[in-house]
Amino acid sequence: MTPRHIALALLVVLIWGLNFVVIHEGLAGMPPLLFVAIRFACILPIMAFVPRPRVAWRDLALVGLLMSAGQFGFLYSAMAAGLASGLASLILQAQALFTVVIAAAVLGERPRPIQLMGMGTAMGGLFVVASDARGRHRSSASCCVSRER
Repeated sequence: MTPRHIALALLVVLIWGLNFVVIHEGLAGMPPLLFVAIRFACILPIMAFVPRPRVAWRDLALVGLLMSAGQFGFLYSAMAAGLASGLASLILQAQALFTVVIAAAVLGERPRPIQLMGMGTAMGGLFVVASDARGRHRSSASCCVSRER
């Protein structure tokens, strides 16, 4: 990769990370579903300059409803209920794993070995994060219980 490509990749990482901080702060003063609606309303003017994919309107609306409104509606609601921003970003990226599995099941696509290795690494990382979060939750709860006694 060229230095320019590396810089652009790092810029994406920075924007992605800051995105969840902005969501977290925005949810402090706004209902989650209203915040999602505003997020997507901000995209409407940009849509005039981006060509529409060559798919049926019904399919486009279904993907928009499920992936955008549904996925982000649940995400923002979970964050409003207390899901940490960092964990939210990891959970959202788990969609890549589901996409590969669904593509294999529905479209008959077969992942290559390198993709399977990447999926395994990603799943391992998610399990490590999930087990650490459960462990900290249990230990902090037991810590508080023992203090109360």
